[in-house]
Amino acid sequence: MKPFIVYFLVFCGHISIVCAQNFELQQTYTKEGGTVQALAFPNYDQYVLRGGNTNNSLQIWETETGKLMRNFTDFRHVFAVSYRPDGNRIASIGSENTLKIWDTQTAKVLQSFKEARATLRHLAYSPDGANVMLVTDTEILLYAPQEEKIVKRLANKGNDGLFTKAVYSPDGLFIATASNLVVTLFNVATGEQTILNGHVGEILDIAYSPDNKHIA
Repeated sequence: MKPFIVYFLVFCGHISIVCAQNFELQQTYTKEGGTVQALAFPNYDQYVLRGGNTNNSLQIWETETGKLMRNFTDFRHVFAVSYRPDGNRIASIGSENTLKIWDTQTAKVLQSFKEARATLRHLAYSPDGANVMLVTDTEILLYAPQEEKIVKRLANKGNDGLFTKAVYSPDGLFIATASNLVVTLFNVATGEQTILNGHVGEILDIAYSPDNKHIA
């Protein structure tokens, strides 16, 4: 299967793909009428993505040729997107505060879930593809597509900051969240929290190393 890239556009902007080994520019995608708000790769691609910012169209492009492969149109402003690890599904959230799960091949919406209790900020598929993690200001929600419902809520009990981003550990056992000044580490099975201090300002993003040993 050839590699794909997902991005959103609204006003005007472009995406540059840079090789992670030599940092050489591989492809640039430009689309009039939109700026890039969110990006995602399936697990089988070797490139690092750089993008911009806002939306009205989700599109899938082939990274090697720059050819448009799919066009998704059944939504408003989308600001977060995630591939299921097998590449067959895409999850997105946007201004309507609704999770949508798409079929990658047909560009059709398979499921929709609207969160009524809080605003959705971010999302990510679990490493095994069984759940979609939804991030609100004060909770992590785990949505199970097979059951079509929230199966777990992990509340922010350890600090006063609001969650901005969250990421699964590669083994799927933990979720690390970023907030104003601290990183909170959740045990997915038990909900137990560990607070990591050290920052003196707002944490804008967070990532796990592939070997599970480090958080950046």
